[in-house]
Amino acid sequence: MLLDDCELCQLCKGKVLTKLYFENERFKIVDCSTCKIPMLVYCENHGMLLSLEELKEMTSIIERLFPNSYLRFQQRRIKDHFHIHILRKAEN
Repeated sequence: MLLDDCELCQLCKGKVLTKLYFENERFKIVDCSTCKIPMLVYCENHGMLLSLEELKEMTSIIERLFPNSYLRFQQRRIKDHFHIHILRKAEN
C-alpha cells in the first residue's frame, strides 16, 4: 500500500520531479531531490522489506545501468520507505 503523505510514495504514483533513469512495476530510479544523485525507490508498497527475488532484480537493474557504482543504504530523511542511493566509484 502506498501512502498519500510520503514523498517516495508520491514518486511511485507518478509525481517524478527529477531525472528519471528507469521505471518498472517495482522500482523507479530518479535523481534524489536532496542530494542530486541517482536513487532507487521501491514502488510495490510503503515499507522497508524486500523479498530475495526483489533484491536480485534491484541488483541486476543497478549493475546494468550503473556498472561502476556502489550503494548507500543509509535512510537519512525518509526512514520507512525503502530507497538506496547509487554512487559512482571514483575512477583512477
